[in-house]
Amino acid sequence: TEGWPVAVRMLVALPESERAHALTTAMGEYVFEEVVDTLPDEIRRFLLKVAHLDSFSSALAAAVCDEESAYETVEWLVERQLCTVADVGGSRSWVRLHPLLQTALRSRAELDDSIDVGLHQRRAARWFHEQGATEEALRAAVAGKDGDIVAATVSDVLVDNALEQRAFSCARWLTVLDPAHVVGDRRAFAVTVCIAAVWAREDVRDKWVRARIRHGDGDGDLVLVFVRAFDALRGGRATESVELFQEVINGAADYASDFAPDLVPLVMGFSFASSVEARMYQGTLRHDDPTFAEALALVRSFAPGVAAWIHAWWALVAYVDGATELASTMAEEHYHLRRKGETDRVTTRDNSVVGALTSARRTNDPIRLRRIADEMEEVVAIHDRLGGSTGGALARLLAAAIYRKSGDLAAAKRHQEHADRLILTFPDAPFLSRFAESIDGILRSDAPGDLLALLTDKEREVLTHLATDRSTKQIARDLFVSPNTVRNHISSIYRKLGVKTRHQAVLRVGVDNLSLPENG
Repeated sequence: TEGWPVAVRMLVALPESERAHALTTAMGEYVFEEVVDTLPDEIRRFLLKVAHLDSFSSALAAAVCDEESAYETVEWLVERQLCTVADVGGSRSWVRLHPLLQTALRSRAELDDSIDVGLHQRRAARWFHEQGATEEALRAAVAGKDGDIVAATVSDVLVDNALEQRAFSCARWLTVLDPAHVVGDRRAFAVTVCIAAVWAREDVRDKWVRARIRHGDGDGDLVLVFVRAFDALRGGRATESVELFQEVINGAADYASDFAPDLVPLVMGFSFASSVEARMYQGTLRHDDPTFAEALALVRSFAPGVAAWIHAWWALVAYVDGATELASTMAEEHYHLRRKGETDRVTTRDNSVVGALTSARRTNDPIRLRRIADEMEEVVAIHDRLGGSTGGALARLLAAAIYRKSGDLAAAKRHQEHADRLILTFPDAPFLSRFAESIDGILRSDAPGDLLALLTDKEREVLTHLATDRSTKQIARDLFVSPNTVRNHISSIYRKLGVKTRHQAVLRVGVDNLSLPENG
């Protein structure tokens, strides 16, 4: 509603379950009838033609409507403050329609046989393309099914996003793009399939790979070798993956330099980083292996976002090897590179495997640990969308360890069992077992001393009394405090140990580790 008082008042009067529907039906129709139907016919038709634009300038509107009068129409609307809102920073050069009005206009335009929505979207795509606004051109071309503009823009958009590590943007594009629009353009087709191999959801990836098999370069298609390398990496076939990535690295320049030079750094960057990951799963890397530095030197200049991956694998190998200072340094580099590159996802220190591991090492607070575990749930979900994989097993092993340290044993068991099932399907990924053993040592809180360290001195004193049959009032009397104070301590103890009863709390730390009070 953007604060429109009448709309807000009407929505508040409705049950919450009916508000979304009201916004797109009754509210929009009300706005349409009260505003649009009172305008001159030529203004109303203009609004129907530009309704599918998120924002527009006079020049764009003129191109979409194929009418020079659009310049005067936009000025007329802006001067009277009708229908349009300044798009950015209060500027009058670009405007947009109020959301409620735009929704109603779009619905009407779809039903109006005299309005060719697809034609207007294609005109917008071509205008954006001429202006060099590549991503906007692609967006309009996809909506208008303009295969020529899709093929002309998709490579630039995906390569730029990929080298900056904008995985979610790439995945969204690959979901809405139609392979039929790019199979005729060798460069666009190669770029889309390569990036689909890395980041597309499993079903979307299959769509692109099937198209490549039908319409690709036949025998010796390096794009399909790249796809197989990632399939092997996800499937825990580490040695096979290393060999395939090396084949891609050796052949990329000769394969793509003539028709897609921008594909070479993209494929080389991903292949170098992913071959490091594959060797990590293979168990052949140690933290002092020169491969890490060599790979970073190769990709940092043209793909700083991809370099973040290498820092992550280096950090994980260092943790497993016990080189915690190096691991922390690499984890920090990983975080800063992600912050610089990932603009389509909020980057925190905890929403990556290496970041969560670093943070979980540094705290024993159950509430903080569960927040870190919540961040890991997002990482797990990402890998689940890509299909069961080595990365998913790694994320679940860490989530299980963090939940165990926080005291949430049910969640720890759920992730551990899922990870174990995945690992059973991997024929060649021994690093995962080393990783599981290592993080159990790094994050272990099952030892009674570690668990007791979570408690304050007063909470430990209260816990010793919980091991007896004393009531809350008796404990309060023995400790010279109020019963409410004892209850507060008990609540904190239960929360920190992840239990619900005094019996569970005592079992969690072991009665032999408590100094029971006299007559206990």
